[in-house]
Amino acid sequence: MKSRRTTNGLTLAVRTALPALILSGCVTTTQFERPAAPTVTQYDVSAPAAQFGGGEAGPAQHLTAGDAGGIVNWWQRFNSPAINAIVQQALDANRTLAESAARVEQAQELVNAKAGTRLPQVDLTASAARQQFGEQQFGNLLGPGFEIPPFTAYGVGPNVRYTLDYTGGTARGIEQQQALAEYQQYQLAAARLAISGHA
Repeated sequence: MKSRRTTNGLTLAVRTALPALILSGCVTTTQFERPAAPTVTQYDVSAPAAQFGGGEAGPAQHLTAGDAGGIVNWWQRFNSPAINAIVQQALDANRTLAESAARVEQAQELVNAKAGTRLPQVDLTASAARQQFGEQQFGNLLGPGFEIPPFTAYGVGPNVRYTLDYTGGTARGIEQQQALAEYQQYQLAAARLAISGHA
């Protein structure tokens, strides 16, 4: 009887202590501390590449304004003829890219056409006509029986037109067409990146 009570007491003690031991293992003693905010306020060209995962000897990071070639033709950085051939084949045979390039060309031509409206428009006209005057035109002024023989009349003259843009509407229209052409250029660049990324 005593051994049974001892066994029951030991089982009760283990059942009570085991959850406490498991829960105590989940408790951590270290408190989370928020890291300090970075002190850099702008892009620093003097920072060496080693600070950003590069080797110890590396050039300082730099940005070249207006140099989009590294982004547009990013696959050429691998120096792999096989990758270059695959991506170039995808770019040459893609209809979406050809359509985007045609839209860029169309938008640029619309800019040129809109800009041309600010210049004077000059036309040169020429005409030739066979004429014959009779008595109906001159009556008796030339005397009885006098006839003017048939003749050919030639006419040459310029026609000049100019639109006076006193309200600035033409200039705003040109700016609108330029913005649309720039939009189409960005669409073409995005299409090239999408195609080269999936090639």
